[in-house]
Amino acid sequence: MDVQIRLGDLGLLLLGIALLVLLIYGILVLKNVYASVLKIRKIIEKNEAHIDEIIKQTSAITSSVKDVGSKLSGDVKSVQKIVEQITASTETAAGSIAKNLLAIFIAVLQIAYIIKNLIFRFPKQKK
Repeated sequence: MDVQIRLGDLGLLLLGIALLVLLIYGILVLKNVYASVLKIRKIIEKNEAHIDEIIKQTSAITSSVKDVGSKLSGDVKSVQKIVEQITASTETAAGSIAKNLLAIFIAVLQIAYIIKNLIFRFPKQKK
């Protein structure tokens, strides 16, 4: 008894088997998704009161965050003004100190120059 199978028939058979495997896999995935949805539904039903409470408090929390943000913004602006004032004062003080130090340095150089001129004006005594 010789049975001949054509390649087309073999391809259709393999395609059918692959489709059956894919169908079984899809059914298992849908079963797991359904079980997960049931668990999620139970959790939501169990915690529905808490969820509603959180939803009601969301607007209060949001307004509190806005208030804190606006207060911090004002505080940051105040600190920024103070830092700018300190920077201006520091620059002024540094400029004054630099001018004073420069004046003192120039005075010391002038005194040294005068002393040098006085010393070299007098001839050296020979021994």
